[in-house]
Amino acid sequence: MSPNERLDEVQRLDEVHGQVQAVRVSKRATFLDVGLPGEAPTQIVMTDVPLETALPHLGDIVRAQGELGETDLSRRRGLGQISLFAHQVPEIVAESQRPRWPGADTSERHHSQSEYIRILRLRHDMQSSLRELLNNKGYLHVDTSILQERPSGAAARTFSAMTNFDGRERHLRIAPEVDLKLVMALSGIERVYEIGRNFRNEGTGPSHHPEFTNLETYTAYQDGDEAIALTESMLSKVSEATGSDVSFDGLPQKSLDELFAEQNIDFAKLLSFFENDDTEGLRAYATLLGLDDDAASKGKSGIMDSLVKKYVRPEITSPTVVTGYLVDQMPLAATLRTDPRLADAFQVIINGAEVAKAYQEEVDPAALKHKLARQSGESADDAFANDERLIKACEMGLPPMYGIGIGLDRTTSILTGKPIKDIIPVPLTQDL
Repeated sequence: MSPNERLDEVQRLDEVHGQVQAVRVSKRATFLDVGLPGEAPTQIVMTDVPLETALPHLGDIVRAQGELGETDLSRRRGLGQISLFAHQVPEIVAESQRPRWPGADTSERHHSQSEYIRILRLRHDMQSSLRELLNNKGYLHVDTSILQERPSGAAARTFSAMTNFDGRERHLRIAPEVDLKLVMALSGIERVYEIGRNFRNEGTGPSHHPEFTNLETYTAYQDGDEAIALTESMLSKVSEATGSDVSFDGLPQKSLDELFAEQNIDFAKLLSFFENDDTEGLRAYATLLGLDDDAASKGKSGIMDSLVKKYVRPEITSPTVVTGYLVDQMPLAATLRTDPRLADAFQVIINGAEVAKAYQEEVDPAALKHKLARQSGESADDAFANDERLIKACEMGLPPMYGIGIGLDRTTSILTGKPIKDIIPVPLTQDL
């Protein structure tokens, strides 16, 4: 809110309330600054306050009534600052008994709260601009289920719980993908999206949090080039909201084949292990390349993903569209028409991290069953759950479509240079 907007708001009031940011006592008057850090405060002026009067403290929430006017100092300096001349010492409606940021002095406390407010508004502006972009393109926002019968839509560990009403195991969703496709099958609507929370039971770190906000879009009859253009537009909105100078317009594109070649790794040899269903050969080659035992012990797609994360992603600093992923790495994706070994898919990588993942959806039920059956041989951490609802959705008749997923928290973290726990309003590890 600008100072002028703040002034207009105050002029309509004969009561002021808010958080005390400063207390100043002079011979002629006592002043309280009320408002939020980083914004123009409202000044409360009190005259003839006895010295023994208990005044509000920093952080207290107060309410005061009086007349609006301008102090002599403001008039002389032409500041135009409107103050509330209080009838009495403001009422403390909520006492600040615990500091918001323990151990910090006043300036640090104000800075921390101001930065916290900035991130909250950044998230609001980002999500608002994304909704506006997609709504204007004819997309319908859909809220899908958080509590699910089976975790599906991604390969990840899940949070599980027993429901009291029927004694059955349920899971917090790891992705809304299956539900959104089911919505499209049931409704016939061709453009849907969701901005919502996902849950993955995989620990915390600078770029990971078990609960995070994700954006997913599904667009019937969209091809890869159109999906890349939409992804660039959405990431540009995120960049704009964060105040970043990182551009996502006209991103360069590279294939995994090219990127592995830059690291002197034979991509054709990697492909041959998949074509021959040679898991042990792939493990041996991965170990030779330097993959640790835990990563090398995974299934074929897990090993491939580990190789990408170890040798490809760290070399990508500026935003890049990466293509050429194997079908086995993305079992829910359609096969690339020009090469049956590859998926019609791409990811956007920046600073070694995936910020967007997209692919042409596999909507042929027979082909999808076959791909999920192949994936069932993977280790539990790598395998997709075979959610029958997805098969049923395809059997209802789903048009060809592209799906795009963007991790909003991770992207914001990368663009702002802040750890992800500072991006999430109340992170799991926050010590209150």
